[in-house]
Amino acid sequence: MGIKVYAEKDFKGQEKDLGESMIDLRLAHIGVKFDIKSAAVSGNPWIVYSQDRYKGFLACLEEGLYPNLNNLQGSIVSMKCKDIKKTVPHAILFNPSSFKDNSQWWSIQSPEIISIAIGGAGLWAIDTKNQVHFRKGTGYEKGFEGRDWILVPGSIKQISVGDNVIWGVSTENQILVRTQLSESNPLGSDWVPLGNDGGELKMCSVGPGGSSWAINSKNKILYRAGAKSSNPIGTKWQEISGQLIHISVGKAGVWGITPEHQVLYRDGTYGLSQDSESSAWTKVDGQMIWISSGDDIVWAVSASGAIWYRAGINSSMPFGSNWFKINLENQHSQQWTQIESHGRSLIGVTADKTIIGNDYVTANDLLNGKYANIYEESDCFSSFNLNPFPSSSEILSGAWIIYSDNNFTGTCMYHFDDEVISNDPNVDGEDFLKSWETPIGSLRQIHGGNYNHHQVVVSVDWENVNISSEWFTLKTLEDENTTEEFTNPIWNKIEVVNAQVEHRFQLSDGSLAPKYQVFSLDNVPKVNFSYTDESGKIDSKLDFRQELGGRFTFDMNGLAERTRSRTENIRLPPTLPPQTRLKVSIICQRLIISATFTALFTSGGKSWSISGEYRGKDDTNLKLKMEDTIFV
Repeated sequence: MGIKVYAEKDFKGQEKDLGESMIDLRLAHIGVKFDIKSAAVSGNPWIVYSQDRYKGFLACLEEGLYPNLNNLQGSIVSMKCKDIKKTVPHAILFNPSSFKDNSQWWSIQSPEIISIAIGGAGLWAIDTKNQVHFRKGTGYEKGFEGRDWILVPGSIKQISVGDNVIWGVSTENQILVRTQLSESNPLGSDWVPLGNDGGELKMCSVGPGGSSWAINSKNKILYRAGAKSSNPIGTKWQEISGQLIHISVGKAGVWGITPEHQVLYRDGTYGLSQDSESSAWTKVDGQMIWISSGDDIVWAVSASGAIWYRAGINSSMPFGSNWFKINLENQHSQQWTQIESHGRSLIGVTADKTIIGNDYVTANDLLNGKYANIYEESDCFSSFNLNPFPSSSEILSGAWIIYSDNNFTGTCMYHFDDEVISNDPNVDGEDFLKSWETPIGSLRQIHGGNYNHHQVVVSVDWENVNISSEWFTLKTLEDENTTEEFTNPIWNKIEVVNAQVEHRFQLSDGSLAPKYQVFSLDNVPKVNFSYTDESGKIDSKLDFRQELGGRFTFDMNGLAERTRSRTENIRLPPTLPPQTRLKVSIICQRLIISATFTALFTSGGKSWSISGEYRGKDDTNLKLKMEDTIFV
């Protein structure tokens, strides 16, 4: 079990066998002195990189043979083996969510405003000149739309709003605090500097109860000890482990975004107890550029400007269950750059510098998107109660590949227990963010030593197909008229009958095939099948070809079949002529198509073929036959 690498294509030239016990490999350190041109993987998959220290993702090599690796976007410099644990794979896919009522939105056109902050003390903003503004008539449970801006002295580049305090980062990278805010004195006192003991700071966040956190220019995280409503300035800075580029403090706890745009939740901070510095971070799925901790809900903005919310947040699951993308009406579906929440209010800034707000937004005001549990590979989602392309996922167990397109194609994300890897090129360092929020077209499990995977490709010999026909009667009706007048027959004017198409693939030896293998034909004929006899020419119908293009599954006996039925309305004679016996038959001219096929099975580096017989029947060619007898 492991990977064997070769210096030439087709497993030739110098070679070296690397076992799975060598989990992390820098090739130059273990004696691989040649460029790897081909490889054979047995057991668990290997991730290969173009740079040392596992940077520059090239490919995920699952169990199998790779005779030509020249198509990789670079030479392999380092690699590592990923252990696929033995478990039942389980993923959940989600449709987008929406607001129950979209009529409550308001907007403020303020081209000079570049960022905002909201809290119990109202709506505050920073303009292009780093000037501070307060929105008159906001905060103190009055909503945040307000009226008019009030210019506040100070030169601030980032701001955060608490219940009765304002924190800001000055243009000199110092923390300034504005206290003694109230409904009667909404601007509070003058700015008070906290000093430079935390270093040069670039962001701060103050939450309910005065809990305050900050990030310095080196992305180090700082917690303000002693900061609370009765002492909003606190006593000193305490450095917290980890690195962040964005932080938000709210009733849902302390949330942050790392330099790699991963989302983190600070353990023990839900509800913001006085000991909210806690001890560890929990990594949450998703990749975001902005995040806001609200009341039992967390909002975020992704790289494309879409807004998301974290569902399922409560005291027993403070980091929530999954992300839902939000579908907004056209007038609000612009690219968002920032989002802020407080109480029932949600405020954001769009790329065109419009401030958009809604003062009636909670988790109860949202319609969650539909979801589906997935336990096996799915090349599309037409059979699920989902959109054709779900917007987000949650991986509960197993290792998965999530593709942007149907049929396991397009860009993809490799979800392992300990990391998520994208195969998108890192152009400008942000394409991996966009790949995370790309709609989902298909997904499958990652194949490894503890998860055996088989594939099958079925090829039918359409060049040597045999076509025949047979007649049979579906239904016969008889009646007679012994009068001298036209009469109504015993049958209805319309007779409903069932028309059916059928496809059967039977392997010559089902015992040699892995059970329940799914396949679709790649070479379905693009024209109908035709047959001519003394009665004329008949063609297979559209239903026959469409059903042949569906998904088939070999059962335990090596049989795969599909049928499709539809009803046909057959119009019968409406009257009986005088002195006549009439016999009416609904007949079918069945078209029979047969051919041989070959099923090529693969499992890792092994492959084998099994022959079989295909037989298709089209029973949709229906006719009406009438026989009458005239009484003498």
